[in-house]
Amino acid sequence: MNQFIFRLLLFPLFVLCLKTAAAQPTDSSAERLVEKADFFINNGMLDSAIEYGHTLMDYARQNNLPLYESSAWSLLGIVAYHQGNMDEAIAQQDSALSIRQRYYGAIHPQVASSLSNIGAMILDLKGDPEAALKRYIEALDICNNCKVGKDTCTNNFFAALFNNIGNAQMDRNNFEEAEKEYMKAYAIRSQFPNDPKYKLAHLLNNIGTLKLETGHTSSARDYLLSAQSLYLQWNKGEVTPDLIQVFMNLGAVENLEYNREAAQQYFFRALELGDKFYEGQYLEFGKINYNLGVMFSEINALSEAEKHYHAAYDFWETNFGFHPDQTTALLGLATLAAKRGEGEEALRLFQKAEMLDEANFPEKHIRRANTYNQIGGYYSKKGDRTAARAYFLKQLTALGMEEVRLGAIAQSLPSNLLLAGLTNLGHTHFQDYKDTKDDSQLDAALRVFAIADSVVSKLRETKLSFNEQNELLRDARALAEWAMLAELAKYGPTSERVFNRSEQGSVILGVIWYFCVKLYEMVLDVKCCHKCGSEHIVKNGSNASGNPKYKCKACGFGGVFQTLRKSEEFKEMVVRAAQERSSSRGLARTFGISHQTALRWIKKKRSPFPTS
Repeated sequence: MNQFIFRLLLFPLFVLCLKTAAAQPTDSSAERLVEKADFFINNGMLDSAIEYGHTLMDYARQNNLPLYESSAWSLLGIVAYHQGNMDEAIAQQDSALSIRQRYYGAIHPQVASSLSNIGAMILDLKGDPEAALKRYIEALDICNNCKVGKDTCTNNFFAALFNNIGNAQMDRNNFEEAEKEYMKAYAIRSQFPNDPKYKLAHLLNNIGTLKLETGHTSSARDYLLSAQSLYLQWNKGEVTPDLIQVFMNLGAVENLEYNREAAQQYFFRALELGDKFYEGQYLEFGKINYNLGVMFSEINALSEAEKHYHAAYDFWETNFGFHPDQTTALLGLATLAAKRGEGEEALRLFQKAEMLDEANFPEKHIRRANTYNQIGGYYSKKGDRTAARAYFLKQLTALGMEEVRLGAIAQSLPSNLLLAGLTNLGHTHFQDYKDTKDDSQLDAALRVFAIADSVVSKLRETKLSFNEQNELLRDARALAEWAMLAELAKYGPTSERVFNRSEQGSVILGVIWYFCVKLYEMVLDVKCCHKCGSEHIVKNGSNASGNPKYKCKACGFGGVFQTLRKSEEFKEMVVRAAQERSSSRGLARTFGISHQTALRWIKKKRSPFPTS
């Protein structure tokens, strides 16, 4: 089956623009050619569409009909788009744009329409949101200046532009701006809920996707269910292909909420619809099967997980030759093999994933970094820390960090993956120290942990998605735990020495790591179960002392989030901070207590004790 099937639903807001404007006299023969070409495109008969496109081109040139020539270029560009011919599709749309600009001038709805088409192609085929956004903004500026007479942009076109700008902002991970643009589109389309041409349901699905990405699962579910209801209303209860994407997103929502059974139902419904309408050739089949593989793996249903990972890999290999997500399926299969104790098979799959990435991506690429990270983790669990360290170093190189030193951070883009690589690398050094008591390994661990701490500081200044925030919290906790153990091993539990971290000044042993964890819990407002570490917890009243309680939906454990009574360890840290000549009011600001309380603890623990 041709590539048209894959691209049919990717850009439902794509403006064909084959019709000419009234400024040029209508030619009945040319109109028939346009209608025929339009019919063949809509039915996936691309060879016939190309034939009629060239016929229209010749007819328009022979009869001096420039706008019909622009329609021919646009038509051929759309065919090339459906065939995945990136450069050809964009070049042909540029030709259509050039003719329209000469005929209409720079400010005209037809010119804006061509710019919107080009932006959609750039975003989909090149994955370049910056370049696509530039075209969308140009189109929007034209429409804002086309407000006199008949040559105005329609409300529907404005809504399409706002939606497309939102898509580009989503690709840039600029979620706040994306939501603003989607809401501008919603303000227009919500006025016409019963008119399918305004595509309100598609917009609701986009907003649901945004809410899903930013962790607002309840809101995401509401938007997605509204999209589902509207699609069914428009089609008089009949299930249509539009619902495939909605079911996929609803499955992702339920999976995040740990409603595994509901998530499976939605994913399987999406697969069934893809089989029904596209004979198993729907573009997202690989992704759906991969998500099912992840879900079954999490509940240790290894056979089911293996089946869906294989289905994802085979789909991508059969239909694309190579697809970037193929390695994710291989890594999933390798992890399953490792869980079963099949070391040789796990290693074979890891090496196959590594080979595919190295053959298809440049040396510095996030895909390669992710694969190296997982292979390094595999060797680390096996106890082969030399091999693990080699892969973690390759991971850092793929992320732009050629040397493991503080200054090298400037050459790389701070990311959760970079933080994970540094933390894991430091952990291998620390584990080697524990086995050999080699002080050089301990010093190496402390040095790497200091660099990782600098990455944490940079990430705090970056806008992160909900999932990235959760990953940062998880990795900051791991870094805090291991670095504190390394410091204790280096300086001892009672040493008054300080640890200079990333040229940020002297801090008391262990204090910075304690507050690193507490700070991220406060900033991200994320808490986790004390027993299993799951963040899927709900409030469950308070105890007799007024401390808020929780219940974990993952393991069923219940307890308090954090007792209001300060521990003896906490009080000891305050006293030790005072020894570094912090004032009582400075201690109060740092530790979130009153300065009178700080003085009382100091007097009790170290009386008589000099304070400043």
